Amino acid sequence: MLRRWTVLLGIGLLLCAQGIEASQVVRRFVLAVGANDGGAKRETLQYAVSDAQNFVQVMETMGGVDAGVLLSDPRVDDLEMALRALHCKFLMRLLRTLTAMG
Repeated sequence: MLRRWTVLLGIGLLLCAQGIEASQVVRRFVLAVGANDGGAKRETLQYAVSDAQNFVQVMETMGGVDAGVLLSDPRVDDLEMALRALHCKFLMRLLRTLTAMG
C-alpha cells in the first residue's frame, strides 16, 4: 500500500512538473520521517529524528518549501495518513494549475 502511494505521488509530481511554465510559482512539499526506533532486533538510532528535523528546517529556509511535514517515530498508519494528505495537497495544486492553463 505504501509503495503504491509513493509511486502515485512520484507520477503526479512528474506530471505537474511538465505542466509548469516559467512564469508560474513552483510549490515544493517535504515529508521527512525520522525513526530512531527501527523495531525489534534493530539497534536504536540516535540522530534519525533530529536529522529529519534539520532537513525540514533547511528545506524551509533554503529549499523553497513553505511548510514541511515531520513525522517522528511514526507508526505505519501515521505515515500512510501523511502520504495521503500530501497527495491530496498535490492533487489540489495540480488541479488549480491545470485549470489556470485553460
